[in-house]
Amino acid sequence: MNAIRMGCLLLLMISSSRADIRKHYAIENIDLPKQVVGEIGGLSFLDNGKLAVCFFREGVWFYDPPTKKWSQFAHGLHEPLGIHAISEREVVVMQRPELTRIIDTDGDGKADVFKKITDAFGMSGNYHEFAYGPAVDREGNFYVTLNTASSGAGIFKEVRGQFNPLSRPGRMYACVPYRGWVLKVSPDGKVTPWASGFRSPNGIGFDTMGRMFVTDNQGDWIGTSPLCHVKKGGFYGHVSSLAWREGFDGDPLKKDVRELMKMRTPPAIQFPHGAMANSPTQPVCDTTGGKFGPFAGQLLVGEMNHSVILRIMLDEVGGQMQGAAVPFFNGSGLAKGVNRMAFAPDHSLWAGHTKRDGGWAGSTGLQRITWNGTAPMDVKTMKLTKDGFDLAFTHSIKAPIDSAESFRFRRYFYEYHRAYGSKQYDVKSVAVAKTTMSSDRKSVSLTLSETMKAGYVYELVLKGITNDDGEAIVNTYLVYNVNRLVDGTSAMPQFEGNFVAAKPEKKSKRPSRPVKPVAPMKPVAFDGEPILVEAEDASVSGARNARKNRGFTGQGYVDFNGSTGESIEWRIDSSRAVPVELSFVYALDKNSRPVRLIVNGKVQKQPVPFTSTGGWGVWKPVVMKAVFKKGVNTVRLESFGNSGPNVDSLKVRHLP
Repeated sequence: MNAIRMGCLLLLMISSSRADIRKHYAIENIDLPKQVVGEIGGLSFLDNGKLAVCFFREGVWFYDPPTKKWSQFAHGLHEPLGIHAISEREVVVMQRPELTRIIDTDGDGKADVFKKITDAFGMSGNYHEFAYGPAVDREGNFYVTLNTASSGAGIFKEVRGQFNPLSRPGRMYACVPYRGWVLKVSPDGKVTPWASGFRSPNGIGFDTMGRMFVTDNQGDWIGTSPLCHVKKGGFYGHVSSLAWREGFDGDPLKKDVRELMKMRTPPAIQFPHGAMANSPTQPVCDTTGGKFGPFAGQLLVGEMNHSVILRIMLDEVGGQMQGAAVPFFNGSGLAKGVNRMAFAPDHSLWAGHTKRDGGWAGSTGLQRITWNGTAPMDVKTMKLTKDGFDLAFTHSIKAPIDSAESFRFRRYFYEYHRAYGSKQYDVKSVAVAKTTMSSDRKSVSLTLSETMKAGYVYELVLKGITNDDGEAIVNTYLVYNVNRLVDGTSAMPQFEGNFVAAKPEKKSKRPSRPVKPVAPMKPVAFDGEPILVEAEDASVSGARNARKNRGFTGQGYVDFNGSTGESIEWRIDSSRAVPVELSFVYALDKNSRPVRLIVNGKVQKQPVPFTSTGGWGVWKPVVMKAVFKKGVNTVRLESFGNSGPNVDSLKVRHLP
């Protein structure tokens, strides 16, 4: 069983034994304007209680909670993924190409001035170059984060900004400035490169102490999705951005991993992939002073792929930020795809959801979460000690408890390397040697049976813990990321003992595994009338023909096995040059698995966005556009990530 499936199974097991958060928090769905697709890119409240929302496609709208009325403020924006509301007549929005100040000058409720604050960063034309933010500090400065480009698509011939090819061989690259960076932008538009080392940083925010935190997504150089405590000048792991770091010489992809680790500030939190988070989003701080529950001052983090909001219990040890993560809202009516969150003046939490083609496997809509005044039974804080951890709870624990059964620890580390993601290494269950409970039974000190290890994630599953009223604990699964021990010790476990990092991949004249020659399929005639070609009749390399799941047409379907470079290729003989619609029928149980589309040897700008169909036996189409030449055309699907979907057929029709 692979790590993702194991993690999902663990999440299912622990979810089934916990109490329901809805005893303490209510969740409601907010109706959106009928003409709006509910893909939310940003939320921001005004002091008067009105909510500013930017939608991925429909621009900026204001919502008045008492009247439940929507009004459109601005339209025509380019993929806005963050908003800061200043007044009912002024907002600041982060679009893909620029940070924009949008103003209503005549007070009619409609924006009439769109003023660029800055566009002082590069754009290559790659589809994956999203831009996020802004987060605003106490002095009114804006902070934005820039996504790197994807090797799943190319770049335009003409780019904005200086072109640097050094990182182009990477899976995710930064061929223009300042991809993979956090930028500071003053109110008058002055840009300061702030921190580097990010891959897909779809979340930035501050805590009550003014400390900045940024989320990132698992991938190359990112073993599992992290939350980073970001300081000026810091480097946080993804190397492509180093091409734009002042004073950095050489090819960042060829830098020794040990040296990169010495440069890198480790994440404050690491979210186990599949078990806790696959794609974390915006961190927001509970600034309600206890009016949203017992977790005032803590961070909450959204998640794209699961119906979960995560809660962060920070623990600064020896000047190093680290700590624990636990689900806060896990299912219980919460939709998946929590992309943006904001606290309202009435202390309720609002969650905006997003689902986008090309890998954003969430949902759409807007939800409001309110607290009823009663505290759930949960872990309030988790602190590292010399020999283990101190846990504080929101209620007294009903005694007695069984140390061995109630607290189950497992520890492991993730490898820092160029490859996509990381397995869990040196995995070991660790017994609790001693349990000491406070006199009020609201805290427990746990002494572990082995010496604490720096550089490891400690996973804790709680079992059978209730309060005096018999209410079970709401969330039973926690992880603590130990960057530094209380005596100041830090470590790089992948270079210790037998856990040496994998050597960089070397190009070889031979494939990594034997590949049988694939005979090209006989071309299928296309004269303008729609045609359907089965996947099993195409030329298949690496992937395999299968019949296990029901609902397919023809004699079977093609199953991608999980390796990069697997492919399906159809040959279509067109009677003339013509624009066409390519409809791929596929099935995918969970998450998203985008695949390259290559037509006549040319990689298309956008990969095919294969998102979950709801099950391996549920077949749905996804449509792409292309241009055929007269004669034989090749249509190729090629995996570039962990895997691809099950593909049943290709339908081709002429576009008028």
